[in-house]
Amino acid sequence: MAKITGNAGELWLNTSGVAEAKVIELVAWELTLDAKTQEATSTDSAGWEELIAGNKGGKISFSGRWDTDEAKTVGAPPVITVGALVDFEGYVDKTTYPNIKWSATGVITSLGIGTDQGASAVLTYKGDITVTGAVTPPASH
Repeated sequence: MAKITGNAGELWLNTSGVAEAKVIELVAWELTLDAKTQEATSTDSAGWEELIAGNKGGKISFSGRWDTDEAKTVGAPPVITVGALVDFEGYVDKTTYPNIKWSATGVITSLGIGTDQGASAVLTYKGDITVTGAVTPPASH
């Protein structure tokens, strides 16, 4: 299992396969990738279990915010809910390394919404996304 973490990113609502509206800025995220294995033990294995690689999958845990003080998010809070299809873009550090990003499409499987005690007009979001399809890693340099 591989884990990748970052401190910047974006979630976009994805309707009909098109990323249409950015819903939240991410302040932290973790992408966990795994691969299933399938039994492939033969009589030649001398009693040892043999496995082959199967399907790959991933999960993204995220936390983010919606801040009315930022010009790019002025208006009503984003409408996101569990079951929503979203496009994920995750950066290690978007300011310093804007080209180092992971991207994926997935379904929000858990979601918590709250407020930030230390700031006014800020909603906080945290949740999990189950990846559907391939994860696009950063392009090699």
